[in-house]
Amino acid sequence: MTRQQQCIEEIRAQYRNMQEMPRNSLNGSLETLAHDLNAADFHFVFELIQNAEDNEYETSRSPKLRFEMREMELGSIQTLALVVYNNEQGFQEKHVKAVCQVGQTTKNKAEGYIGEKGIGFKSVFRVTDCPHVFSNGFHFALPKHDEETGLGYIVPRWTDPVPDYVTADVTTIVLPLHSQVPKHVQSVAKKLRDIAPETILFLKKLEAIEIAYRKHEIRIAKETNSSPVVELTRTVQRHTATQRTTAKYWMQSRTFDVPQKAQNEKREGLIDREVSVAIPLCPTEHGDKLFAYLPVWENTGLPFLVNATFCSPARAKTCASACHGTSGCATASPTSTWEHFARV
Repeated sequence: MTRQQQCIEEIRAQYRNMQEMPRNSLNGSLETLAHDLNAADFHFVFELIQNAEDNEYETSRSPKLRFEMREMELGSIQTLALVVYNNEQGFQEKHVKAVCQVGQTTKNKAEGYIGEKGIGFKSVFRVTDCPHVFSNGFHFALPKHDEETGLGYIVPRWTDPVPDYVTADVTTIVLPLHSQVPKHVQSVAKKLRDIAPETILFLKKLEAIEIAYRKHEIRIAKETNSSPVVELTRTVQRHTATQRTTAKYWMQSRTFDVPQKAQNEKREGLIDREVSVAIPLCPTEHGDKLFAYLPVWENTGLPFLVNATFCSPARAKTCASACHGTSGCATASPTSTWEHFARV
């Protein structure tokens, strides 16, 4: 038995041997999680991009995230799945344990992370009943319901064999779509197709996002060699036709001390905060939006993009889409931090 498989078995044993009192408490938390997942349209694409940005990468690699819609066999079942590839260094035991708990994360905002690896990952249950993870020797599933323990979402199950579309040195997440209804599949495809190039503008690691579905191949890339001018490109290839659009921004950042009255428990340990602006050098439909590293799509009224580690309300995070902003997405109210910045 490998150390990775032993880790999975230890987590299963922990839940299998759990006493009645903590099990009842955990079931309550899981019911809350299930309610939240069913009541709100968690933008799981946004969460996966956020996790990819927080991952660690080899210096020889250009950080990239790829989404593929493909048909595959899981056991004896033919299904349509969303497969997510990320060329990160890979899962460690602490990451697996965070994913297999409720409300836990390995990330510290003071260290520059923008997401929650354990928390944000749960959003994938909006589209799947059993995500599969293949990374750094780990290959396990997280079924929505585990019969042996009576729990769901957090009890891992070791899976063998490893599918042939999994690459050993790339983290692969397989999301078999729980609904094969064409309308649902089209909705997932639209979320991917509508990812805006500006999504990666303020990210410090992730340099490209690729989307493949049916006969479409989309690539969003960021070029920083001419800094402070940053160029975003979106290339769409369908059959033999290729369409390419570009946008350029002049970007600058400045670090500010965080006033005592602006301290927030979600940003514990942050004594300063970086604020960035991106001035569009050509006409763009997203020239006055607010970012918290990833798009919030709140209109600021300013003729440039603004980014900082804003503490968005829960509703804002739920509605913040990694896709092109629409009137339906921009529901978040400016935070007190943003109002303070605007006054300054």
